[in-house]
Amino acid sequence: RVAEFYQAAGLEVLKNEKNGIMLGHGGKEILSLMKTSFPEAPPNGAGLYHVAIVHKSQNELAKSVKSLFEKFPDNFSGPADHLVSVAFYFQDPEGNGLELYYDRPREEWGWKNGKIVMATNYLDPLSYIKQHASGKGSNEKHVGHVHLKVGDIATARKFYVDVLGFDITADSWPEALFISVGGYHHHMGLNTW
Repeated sequence: RVAEFYQAAGLEVLKNEKNGIMLGHGGKEILSLMKTSFPEAPPNGAGLYHVAIVHKSQNELAKSVKSLFEKFPDNFSGPADHLVSVAFYFQDPEGNGLELYYDRPREEWGWKNGKIVMATNYLDPLSYIKQHASGKGSNEKHVGHVHLKVGDIATARKFYVDVLGFDITADSWPEALFISVGGYHHHMGLNTW
């Protein structure tokens, strides 16, 4: 069922093995689903918040979102216009978060005092699908970023920024930190939500 969900999101099975499958696109591996016996994480525990797959074209993003709406209508969490991107959020059948998004061109991104300007504005998902799903565009997609749920932002900052060397791109919220390399809006989100 989980594999069906990610296939509805536009990924294809690249490898099917005894304990899991590798999903991707165009022969490129994107996501591995492995059968495990780990205990369920507590609601306030650290772990994956969501994995985010960026689409190169709005047309293909709209098609993936439409496919998930049709096959997994109860798994939709919400849409957002983040100014740097448009995003649609889902929960897979086991509760793992998935974001499907499209980046606006970098020249349209706003920066203020060295930090990216982002927001969470409403985006009408049905209008977006109607406007974009019938067109053609690049079907290229890859993991754009990962959000982790952490226990403490200050500790996460020390590790990811001070030790690993990520750049802070947004830290306006006490419960979240966005980091990247190379001027991207964020390769990782760290939050206590």
